[in-house]
Amino acid sequence: MKYGAYNVNRPACWADENASYTIYITNEGRGPAKDVDIRINQGSAPGAIVGSSVKYYVGTGGAEANAVITTNAAASGNGSTWGQCVTGAGFYRWATANMYEVDLQVGDTLFVTWETQYGCDCRSCDINYMYFSIVDIAHYTDNCDIPLTDNIPDIRFPRFDAKFDGFFEGESQVSGSSACVNYTITSGWATWFYDAYKDDYPNAYFESRLSIGKGVDFTGATITYNNGTVAPVEVTQNSDNNATGNDEVKLKFDGNVSGQIELCFDKDCDEAGGSCEFTTSMSMQNYFFPDPSCQAGCEPNVSCEATFPFLIRCPDCGPCAGISFEDLNIERTNFSFADVNGDNIPDGGGTVMANATTASGDRFVQGDSLKVEAVGVVSAPGGESWEHAFFDIDVSTSNYTILGAEYKVYDASAGSYLVCNTLSQSSNGTKLVTDLSIGSITGLGCSDFAGYQYEAGDWQELNSGVIL
Repeated sequence: MKYGAYNVNRPACWADENASYTIYITNEGRGPAKDVDIRINQGSAPGAIVGSSVKYYVGTGGAEANAVITTNAAASGNGSTWGQCVTGAGFYRWATANMYEVDLQVGDTLFVTWETQYGCDCRSCDINYMYFSIVDIAHYTDNCDIPLTDNIPDIRFPRFDAKFDGFFEGESQVSGSSACVNYTITSGWATWFYDAYKDDYPNAYFESRLSIGKGVDFTGATITYNNGTVAPVEVTQNSDNNATGNDEVKLKFDGNVSGQIELCFDKDCDEAGGSCEFTTSMSMQNYFFPDPSCQAGCEPNVSCEATFPFLIRCPDCGPCAGISFEDLNIERTNFSFADVNGDNIPDGGGTVMANATTASGDRFVQGDSLKVEAVGVVSAPGGESWEHAFFDIDVSTSNYTILGAEYKVYDASAGSYLVCNTLSQSSNGTKLVTDLSIGSITGLGCSDFAGYQYEAGDWQELNSGVIL
C-alpha cells in the first residue's frame, strides 16, 4: 500500500467552518484489500475529530460512503493549555475508521476524508496546533480475512501557530507633559504569514488592544524592528473616554513583528479630577485574525495581558505632603546568565553566561545582582513633620535575596547629613520593603537619627541591593 496526504482545507474562520482533510491509499500489492482501516489521531491538538464526517470513496469519481468508527478516545482536555476545544458525543481525540468490504483492487486508490472542529478561543494566550491532524496506523485484510498491518510513515498535516508576546518597559513616573513607554516583543509571528501560506490569507493581521487609564491620552505609536527599521504603527481606533472610563486603542500589524513598539501619550490632568499625583496604567493584549470577517464570531488572543502602572504628576498642583521620590535608578551590578531575546528567562535553561560588554544593563535575569538607587524629597505644605516612612519597590519576582542598604538623609533645618547602613528590610511577595521609620533606624543602632523627624526640604538617598 502507498499512503499520503491528498488535500486539506484550512478555513480562515475556524470557529465558523470545520477544517477538512483527505488522504489517499493506493493498492500497489499483488492482490485486493478487502477491508481497510486507519487511525486518525489529534493528540493534544485543539481540533476534535468529527466522527460523522469520516467518509471514503474509491477513485476520484467514486461514490462516497460513511466509514465505521470502532475503537476511539473521546475528545478531552482542559482546552486552555492542551486537548480538544470541542467535546461531547461524536467528537474524538483519536478514532479508528473502518472501510469494510471496500475491495480495493490492485492499482486502485482509496480516498478517506474527515473534519476537525475547533470552537473559538479556547487556548490561553496563544494559538497552537491549528489545522493539525495525523494518520499513524493502517491495517487491511485480504480476501481470506487475514489481517495485515502496514508500517506506514505518519501522514501529518502541519500545525499552524500564532504568538505575539512581550513586556512593557518605561519610566515609572511621568512629570512632563508627554511621555512614551515601550513594549518589547519577545515573540511575534504567525504561520499564516509564511510565504507558503500568505497568499491564502491575504488579509490576516495582528491586533493590539490597549486599555489606558484616566489621566493619559494616547497620541501614537512606532515600531523599531530588530533590523533597525523604524515604521509608524497603524492605529485603527483611539477612543478617548475622558473621565468616564479607560481609553480604548487598537493597533494593526499586517505581518510578523519583532523589536520594540513605542507607545506615546500626553498627560491629561483634567481627567484625574484635580489630583496632585495619581497612579494610572496601560494594559495591552494581542489578538490574531486570519481574516477580518472572522472577528464578529471569534476573537482569539495570542498573548496574556501585560500591564504597566506609572505615576502621573500634574504641574498645576502644589507639592503633595510626604516624601516624593525624584529619581529612581535600577541597574545590574554583575551579569550572570545570557538573555539574548530579552524575555527575562535565562537562555539555555541557565547554561549560557552573559557577555558584560553586550548585555543590556537595564534588564535582569536569574542570578544577576541589582543595585537600586532612589532619591526623594520631603514636602510639607502645612508644616507637618513625620517619624514614620517606608520605601517599597516591585522587583517583578519573589525569588530574590536582600543584600542590605545604605540610607543617607540631609536634614535641611540642621544643615547636616545623617547616615545609616543597617536597615530593616523584608520581602512581601514581589515587593522589597524598607522601613525608614526613625524608631526602626535608631533601634538598629544608627544613633545619628535620634530625635530626627522628616520635615520640609529634607532629602533622602537610598541605595539597596538584591540578588535574583
